[in-house]
Amino acid sequence: PFYTNQLTPPYTSLELRHQLEIEARCQKLFSGGVVKHVYVDRELDPETVARFVIRTMSGSDIVYLSITPTITTCPRCGYRAVGRVERCPRCGSETDLWSRVVGYYRPVRSWNTGRYAEFTMRRDWSEEIEKLAS
Repeated sequence: PFYTNQLTPPYTSLELRHQLEIEARCQKLFSGGVVKHVYVDRELDPETVARFVIRTMSGSDIVYLSITPTITTCPRCGYRAVGRVERCPRCGSETDLWSRVVGYYRPVRSWNTGRYAEFTMRRDWSEEIEKLAS
C-alpha cells in the first residue's frame, strides 16, 4: 500500500464510474488536499475529454479532478508522444516517461521508490473515458 492524495487509489480494481461515485460522496468532506487523477495512456479527442469532464462534474460533489496523460519524451531527438513508449520510434534511444506526481509533472525516473512503485501499478482509463463520454 502507498499513501495517496486520492480517496480511491490509482491501482484499485474498481471501475472508474464507481471511483467517481466514491470521490463525489467523500471529497466534499475534506477541507483540501483531495484530487481524483484520471490517468490516460493515449491521446484522446479533446471533445471527448470535454464531454467526460462536463458529465462528471455537472451536479457532482467532486471538488478536484484532473485528466493526467503519461507523456513520453526522447532526450536524444526530441520525440514526444502521449502514452508509455520505452524506446524512441525515431532514433531507438531509451525514452523518459513523465507523469503527475502529487500535483505537477516530473520525469518518472526521478521519483522516490514508493511513488515509482505506485506509477507501475496505475490503471489507465482512456477507454472508460470514451465510454462515459458517449
